[in-house]
Amino acid sequence: MRKYTFKHFIFVTLALFVTPVLAEHHPKQNLELTQAWSKEVPLTSQVAAAFITIKNHTSTDDELLSVSSPIANKTELHEHLHQDGMMKMRQVSSIPITANSETLLKPGGFHIMFFDLKQVPELGEIFPMTLTFKNAGRITVNVKVEPATFQAPTSTETEKKHMHHHH
Repeated sequence: MRKYTFKHFIFVTLALFVTPVLAEHHPKQNLELTQAWSKEVPLTSQVAAAFITIKNHTSTDDELLSVSSPIANKTELHEHLHQDGMMKMRQVSSIPITANSETLLKPGGFHIMFFDLKQVPELGEIFPMTLTFKNAGRITVNVKVEPATFQAPTSTETEKKHMHHHH
């Protein structure tokens, strides 16, 4: 009985030390959220937008269902679409996150809108934003406020830069 208890103690102790090490070797999450940013808006603004890159590393489609942030009373998912030669913005109930691919929430496409701002995010500031996914659940990220002229590089632009490396 005593040997069993000692072995059990050693096993539990090793498990506690080994588990964090194993976790570090598998950093790939089901969803990887990067490049969360928002455009600077006038201090009198009641509206702001956020953009983010979402990589789905699983073989299962997911959906972005909702977003919340302490900076706004109301948050909606939106998309831009060309209709009758006009660029229109409309609310969508969810944003599809396709399996084994990258979804860009960007100006001119899917994006996140903040309404009735409690706090206007200023240039250089960082604010939290929680995204709720159908399968992955809730994930909170930090959003950096960039100049109004800022454009996040798309993954294809990043790849082109690496491919066309001249000396």
